[in-house]
Amino acid sequence: MAMLGTQMDDALKQKLINLVNPNHTLIMKMEKNLLILDQEHENISLDDLRNKIPENEPRIIAYPYHYRDTSGALTSYKILIFVSPDPSPGGCSIRTLMAYAFSVGLVKDAMLTSTSLEILNKNDLTEQWVKNQLAR
Repeated sequence: MAMLGTQMDDALKQKLINLVNPNHTLIMKMEKNLLILDQEHENISLDDLRNKIPENEPRIIAYPYHYRDTSGALTSYKILIFVSPDPSPGGCSIRTLMAYAFSVGLVKDAMLTSTSLEILNKNDLTEQWVKNQLAR
């Protein structure tokens, strides 16, 4: 039983299950109590991704992240990023944030990932922030 009746669109679920392209990014949003695909991108940088996210609306992002460490070894992650702005006048409601927060678990299960990050301000979504979060 989903909290607040939150469900995931079947087509979105299939995209998440089949997320094998290491450069494929999915941005998800809620419509009523249904999590749907908002945007799909190939080879998008974090800077470009940040510009695609609305200022005061939550989003859930399935993002492939790759980096080379100091030895030159390539490390790859399938990460889930939950953009959770503070509820504010003109922004989203606490109920909406709760529905998104519940959906994070649905997306993690479909992606088969345990790596999820939460950010309050989309402008903090930088390469350094992601590296710092993954290093924890």
